[in-house]
Amino acid sequence: MKRHFKNLREECRYFGVRLQSIAEELKYTQPYVSAVLSGRRQNSSISGMGLNMLNDRKKELKEILNDDICTTRQETKEHRNWDK
Repeated sequence: MKRHFKNLREECRYFGVRLQSIAEELKYTQPYVSAVLSGRRQNSSISGMGLNMLNDRKKELKEILNDDICTTRQETKEHRNWDK
């Protein structure tokens, strides 16, 4: 199932990217960062930072998921061999 987001703010919140960390990094207020990411204001540095942090978070989650899958597969193989 594909998930569709209305704006970058909604996507950041869904994936756990903290708007406060973007605000602190770029020295803006959190409400302003929220307004930019929701499309009510424009600031390319905030949008760029939001996209970078979002992509980093997605990569992190994929790695975690992949590690869990590999571990589960490995455990399954070990259990199969143990029964023999």
